[in-house]
Amino acid sequence: MVTVISTSNKACSNQKNGDALTNNDHERKEVLLNHGDGILDAGLLTKSKNAVCYIYCSKEETEKRGSGFFALITLSGTEHKVIITNNHVLCNKEEAACAVARFHYEGKLPGADIRLKPELMFHTNDVLDYTIIGCDADTIENRFCIDPIEFTEEDPMSVGDDIFIFQHPKGDTKKFSYQKISRIERPYVYYNADTDIGSSGSVVLRKFKLIAVHSKGSDLLQYNKGTLCSEILHHLRTGTYTQPASFSSESACQKKKRKSDVLGELETANKRSRDTENTLQQNTFNDHHINTVKPTEDQLADLSKEIVAYWKHLARKLKLPNCEVQRIQKDHVNYDDITEKANAMLLTWLELDTNAYVSTLRDALISLGKKDTAVRHFPM
Repeated sequence: MVTVISTSNKACSNQKNGDALTNNDHERKEVLLNHGDGILDAGLLTKSKNAVCYIYCSKEETEKRGSGFFALITLSGTEHKVIITNNHVLCNKEEAACAVARFHYEGKLPGADIRLKPELMFHTNDVLDYTIIGCDADTIENRFCIDPIEFTEEDPMSVGDDIFIFQHPKGDTKKFSYQKISRIERPYVYYNADTDIGSSGSVVLRKFKLIAVHSKGSDLLQYNKGTLCSEILHHLRTGTYTQPASFSSESACQKKKRKSDVLGELETANKRSRDTENTLQQNTFNDHHINTVKPTEDQLADLSKEIVAYWKHLARKLKLPNCEVQRIQKDHVNYDDITEKANAMLLTWLELDTNAYVSTLRDALISLGKKDTAVRHFPM
């Protein structure tokens, strides 16, 4: 005769005997704690990773590099397979025509290059900071064995959600960073994941699904941000998008100031007397003087306090070698804070560039939209 004792009977028996239940009595070999949401398809990881590429464009007057990805996007009911990156990486058809996308550039693999084809498709926007470019999709899919990432409206997300960014920082082999969403403020999503020069145009993934295109960040305010897919799609379909929080008022003020400046210049010109020869000669002398005057170290020290949020962007405008920028960026011994690094960048530029003139620095600041800063530190 065999007696079968149920688990519940055993538990009751143990309790009757004064034996306490142990952790083992409550444990199972597998437990779903997040309704299964914490288990993701490994194929999505591979697909997303492989679709990311390194983008570079070398021309006589400029050299650009960044990240991008192979994507499937639907416009006007038609599917298109394209390369997507940032506007500040490739801002026009001419740059895109000379650009190369390098896939499988990771680990010890040399990567596989393919030229972009802006003649097939080209869309860009500087505020949303995206560029969409045509490509030889057949080669990418069949020869490189890469599937496109679906570019669709992002799923609902929340602050604190995890995100992944596959990227090519500094033009290096493929890397990834992992952090959490810190803020959602259309048209952008903000996060704390690390990026570097060359990461622009990377995918921002939540549960390995695309939610945004990485754009830029702020050293001073300690954030990175990307443009939401839904905003890019809305702009492509309607020509409109959600204005950034301070964009509308700032833009209007800037336009009003520019209009006032132009009207003032016209009024001044109309009041000039015929005897302008001496004035022109004096202006010529002043222009020559400005164009050949180098900024002082005190001027650069004062300026460095205002450029902490964009000192690396200014370095690129000044054509400071990237190796020097990286050297300063990584030196935490000689430079205690970002202001000191910004000052070191300016002093290095002053030392290395034979054309390190006040006019050069002022023009670089103006090209970054910092005209007020330029005029305040280096008045005409």
